Amino acid sequence: MNNPSMLIVIIAVLTSAAVSIILVVQNNRRKSAIRELNNAARKLVKEQNLSTSLRNEDAPGSENKTPPRGRVRMVVGLEWKDREKESYVFDPMEGIRIGRGPQNNNVIIPDDEVSLHHCVLYQASSDLVLEDLHSTNGTVLMHGLNKRRIRGRVRIFDGDRICVGSTEMTVHVFWIDSAYI
Repeated sequence: MNNPSMLIVIIAVLTSAAVSIILVVQNNRRKSAIRELNNAARKLVKEQNLSTSLRNEDAPGSENKTPPRGRVRMVVGLEWKDREKESYVFDPMEGIRIGRGPQNNNVIIPDDEVSLHHCVLYQASSDLVLEDLHSTNGTVLMHGLNKRRIRGRVRIFDGDRICVGSTEMTVHVFWIDSAYI
């Protein structure tokens, strides 16, 4: 093996194989994380359907009422890296608040760059909306390669990333048909 070009080819092939293996492992982890969020979203819809059904059974004249089945609903998952990997699945009709303070926030980010009440995510019509709550340092939205600081309200989409302080959260939007749950 005195031929240097043969050694370079071997090193290139081994490097390429190692990079391919790393990419496959990362892709599998990513798919697994999204699958877990999807399962949590389905569980949320199932619990809400059960809760609606139980409330309807207790109501006067409930024998003619049925829960709203077959309705396609938006459920949102947020995923971010903190000390350990974090995620939060929620019904956007109820919205969630993100901030540093433990009062009135669903997602608490212990970071001095995050305002006590920083931003809120909610559903308006069939759109998912991110609204900055006049935070001191603003909220950054990354849509693909486009990165911008927002003030006020903006429509967001599946795969967008929200930066609140030094925390970057990825948005996952799931459309779940409650008839199949």
